[in-house]
Amino acid sequence: MAKRFLILTLTGIITLGSLFNPVVSKAAEATAEITTESTEATELQEDSVEGVEDEAEEPAGDAIAAAKNGVVQINCVYVDGDNNSHIFRGSTGILIGNAEKEEFVLTSLSRMFPTDEEKNAFLSSVGVGADNLDRASLSYEVVIENDITASASLLNSSSDLDLAVFKLSQVLYNRTPMTFLYSSENDKNQYNSIDTAYALGFPDVIEHEVNEAYYSNDRVNKISGQISNVISNGDSQWVEHKAEISANNVGGPLITGEGEVIGMNSQKLDGNYYYAVSSNTIVKVLSGMGVAFDGVTFEDKAQAVADAEKKAKEQEEAAKLKALEESAKNSQPAMPKWVLPVIIVLAVVLILAIVALIFVIVLMSKKKNNNVEEIKIANEPQRYQFQPSAPADFGGEVSSDTTVLGAGSATINTMAGTNMAAPSQQLNVGSLERKKNGENIAITKAAFNMGKDDLHCDYCIRDNNTISRQHAIIRIIGNTVYVEDNNSKNGTFLNGVMLVAGQRQELRDGDVITLSNEDFIFRK
Repeated sequence: MAKRFLILTLTGIITLGSLFNPVVSKAAEATAEITTESTEATELQEDSVEGVEDEAEEPAGDAIAAAKNGVVQINCVYVDGDNNSHIFRGSTGILIGNAEKEEFVLTSLSRMFPTDEEKNAFLSSVGVGADNLDRASLSYEVVIENDITASASLLNSSSDLDLAVFKLSQVLYNRTPMTFLYSSENDKNQYNSIDTAYALGFPDVIEHEVNEAYYSNDRVNKISGQISNVISNGDSQWVEHKAEISANNVGGPLITGEGEVIGMNSQKLDGNYYYAVSSNTIVKVLSGMGVAFDGVTFEDKAQAVADAEKKAKEQEEAAKLKALEESAKNSQPAMPKWVLPVIIVLAVVLILAIVALIFVIVLMSKKKNNNVEEIKIANEPQRYQFQPSAPADFGGEVSSDTTVLGAGSATINTMAGTNMAAPSQQLNVGSLERKKNGENIAITKAAFNMGKDDLHCDYCIRDNNTISRQHAIIRIIGNTVYVEDNNSKNGTFLNGVMLVAGQRQELRDGDVITLSNEDFIFRK
C-alpha cells in the first residue's frame, strides 16, 4: 500500500512539473518580447539624446556681452576754478570689487601718469598760467553714464607691470565687477586650456584736443586673437597673444569666451605678438593689498566641469531608463493576470506533494523498524501470559533451593536462586526475603540486577521461566534504596502496583516487590 502511494506521489510531481513548464515558458517568451521592444526604444532614445547634444553646442556670445558691463572709462583730468573738467587722457579700465561695499578700477599706469613736459603743455592749453603750473594738479574720474562721473584716487601702482589700482569714491550701480580666472597654484600651464582670447576696449583713443569723448559700456568693442604662450619675467607672468592692442584698449581686460578675465592689456609689444599681465600675477597683487575681487580658479572650474559631466551622464542614463520603462509599458501588453495565480497554486501543490512524499518515507521507515523489533521478540524463549496483578505461584515441581555463589568450600545445594556478589562487596543497606522459600538476599551493590541471566545478574532466579533475563534493578543512591523495572516481559510490581519501565520507585521497610509472579519482601 505504501509503495503504491509513493508511486502515485512521484507521478503527481512529474505531472505538475509538466504542467508548470508551459506556464513558465510562456511567461519567459512574453518577457523576451518586452526586452526586445525595450532595446529598440533605447536605441531611439540614444539617437534623440545625441541630436539634443548637437543642438546645444552654441558659441558663448552672451557671456562676452555681459563682460562688457565691467569695462569702464577712466580719465586723467584737470578741474579749473569754475569746476569745469578737462580731459588730458582717457584709458580702458577693469571694474572689480564688491558692488555693495567698495569698488576699484585697474588700468594702465603709463596712460594715467603723463611726464612733466606733457602735463605742463596740457595745463597751458586749458588756460593755466605759467606761475600756477607747479601748483596745478591732475585728478581722476570714472565715467558712470554720458558725462556723469565718479571721482577716483590712486591706491597703488607698479611700473614693472604697468598697473595702477584706483579706488572709486562711490559704487557704480549700473555696472558689474568682472571675474578673474586664475590658478590657485600659480600654474601658468593652466592657460593652455584656452585657445582664443578677446581684448576689450573703446572705439577710439581718448586724448585732449583729439577725442575728448565719454564712452559707456554699450560702446565697448572686442578684438579676438589666439593665445600663443605664457612667459615668466621674474615673479610676473605675461600672456602672449595675437589680439591687437592699441591706445584705445590698453588697460582693458583680456577675456575668455566665457567672459572671465585672464589678463590686463599692456603696451608691451614684440613683433606681431601682444602681451597682457596675467591674471595669476594680478590676483597675487590684489590679495597682497587686501583688495576684494571676484574670481574662479582653473582647478575649481575643471572640477565643476567634471561634476557637471557626471551629473549630465547620470541624468541621461535616468532619461534612457525612464524612456525604456515607458516604451516597455506602452509597446507591450502586461503579462496575463492569470499567470501569477496559476504559478502560485502549482507551487503550493508541488510543496504539498513533496511534504506527502517525505511523510510516506518516514512512515515506511518506522514500519520497517517495528518489523525488525517483532522479529527479535519472536526469537526469544516463550514466556507466560502477563498477569495484571501479582500472580500466584506456578504449579509443577521446581527446586526451592537457592545457590549463593562465593560461599567458600561449602556444599553447593540445588537451589533455584543464586546470589552472584561476593560478601566483601555488601553495602548493608537492606536485604530481600524471597517469600517462596524464605531465602534472605543481601543487596550488595549500588545497582543490584535481578533476573534469570546468571552471567549478568547479581541474583539469578533459575526456577521461574516467567522471569526475564534482566528483570529488575535495585538501586542504592545515598542512603535511599529504589526498585526499577528493566523492560521486563511480565512486569515488575511494588505493593501490587505495576511499575513503568525505567522509572525507579523508593523502597520502604516491608514493601513487597513482585517480579512477574515472584514476591520479595524488602527489609531495611
